[in-house]
Amino acid sequence: MFEDADNYMKSGRLMRQVANKIGRVDFNNLTERRHFGDIYEQILNDLQSAGNAGEYYTQRAVTAFMADRIDPHPGETLFDSACGTGGFLTCAVRHTEKNYVRTPRQRETMQAALRAVEKKQLPHMLCVTNMLLHGIEDPGLVRHDNTLARPRISYQYCPVISRRAATG
Repeated sequence: MFEDADNYMKSGRLMRQVANKIGRVDFNNLTERRHFGDIYEQILNDLQSAGNAGEYYTQRAVTAFMADRIDPHPGETLFDSACGTGGFLTCAVRHTEKNYVRTPRQRETMQAALRAVEKKQLPHMLCVTNMLLHGIEDPGLVRHDNTLARPRISYQYCPVISRRAATG
């Protein structure tokens, strides 16, 4: 998945320190994983500077507001065509889980309806990691592709939110 990523660092010392800290997190413990996911979101937020190289990241308060207004339900297709690091997706997942997910089947239905595309390598990798940290079982929902490179109809999923009856 990350085979074409070209990220270089001058020293591995900081990376070693980060790896040591991450090594202490029990990712089998859902509470610890979600807590780490929140920390990861904050790190992403701190790293992103608006307007850097023509990239603009939507503030988490805005994505949370959008998720609340859209009000996604399990079974609705949710497509983010320029997902960046996955901020909107994580907000939509949190909103859906908080308000509508009551059973494991509903959670599976919700996750199966998520779709995303990101063109740039680094945001794509960060989004995939973000999805894993937020309990998304199949982060393959995030495609490394250019949404504008082909007709919208060629995607196997609908680029809008469509209401369907939630099962489960």
